Formats: sequence, C-alpha cells, structure tokens
Amino acid sequence: MCLATLFGDHPIELNGDDLTLSIDPAQVEQVMINLIKNAVEASALITTVTVSWQQEGLRLVVKVIDDGEGIQNPDNLFTPYYTIKPLGSGIGLVFCQQVIEAHGGYMSITNRKDSGGCEVSMSLPMGNSV
Repeated sequence: MCLATLFGDHPIELNGDDLTLSIDPAQVEQVMINLIKNAVEASALITTVTVSWQQEGLRLVVKVIDDGEGIQNPDNLFTPYYTIKPLGSGIGLVFCQQVIEAHGGYMSITNRKDSGGCEVSMSLPMGNSV
C-alpha cells in the first residue's frame, strides 16, 4: 500500500530510491502514518508534504517536511500525553520515537530554517535486525 493514498487529496511528494531494510514493517509503517498525518494536519490544504529518503553511509535517512506553523513548544515534543490538538492523545510522537530507537535509530524534529513549517528527520541503520 502506498501511504500517500491514505491522506485523500492532500498532495504528498515522495522522493527516494528503492532500498531494502530489515525492520518491523508494521511498526515503521505506523510511524510513517503518524508523521505524515501530523504534517498534513499542520499544512495548508494546497501545499505539499514532502517525504524523502536516502542512504547515507550505512544509514537510511528519512525526512518528512511540511510548511505549517512549525513547533511552538519544542520542550514537550516527546512528553507522553502532552498535546496541543483538540482531539489529540499525545502519544503519537512518543510512539514514533520509541519505534525508531528500538530499531537502533534516532529521530529529531525541528522548525525549518528555509521557510515556515517543520522537518522530522529519522536515521535507521541499514543492516538492523528487529
């Protein structure tokens, strides 16, 4: 299934080559769903969310980029049950971070320097086994 089709008419741009990883596909798919959903919700309807990936040495680097308002309170990004969304639960980013770390990776979320919005960056080892 292509994750981009889950988000209706919101434009999702996918950039990257086919790569093979040893990961738990269901967990990493849920991470990507959460991150793309956050980016779509943060973005204006007519703007594109970009998901890109590339191999850098022995690691896969994945980025999810939106052009929303950016992060207002970076200190609470990974605080369980903290949310600014009216219907949010505050567990999405914590779950994402835990899955990526369990795969031997790391994740960061920063405001974009080139424009408004946010950039999520994840790095996973190419030879990881879960």
